[in-house]
Amino acid sequence: MEAAAQLTPGGVRAIVDGALPAQIQPVLQVLQVRQVTNPNPNPNPNTSERYRMTLSDGAHSHQAILATAFNPFVWDGTLRVGTIVHLNEFICNTIHDK
Repeated sequence: MEAAAQLTPGGVRAIVDGALPAQIQPVLQVLQVRQVTNPNPNPNPNTSERYRMTLSDGAHSHQAILATAFNPFVWDGTLRVGTIVHLNEFICNTIHDK
């Protein structure tokens, strides 16, 4: 049996506070994955499918948008609720003061 993955304590807070990938590459758990609906009546079928995730470090959680290059992991079930992920690259943007 595989040992439980160790989530990065304070990983979410570090990202939200502006840490860069060179400073922290946290291990987080996926709490939620859901498709984001596109309000555009004529979306481009190659780029319109997006997924919003909630990621947790065990104490804090934060929403994230998955890069479309990783959509196949959602489609094949590799990326789902409960999956442990190691973030090698990320960008944290503030949208509407959130």
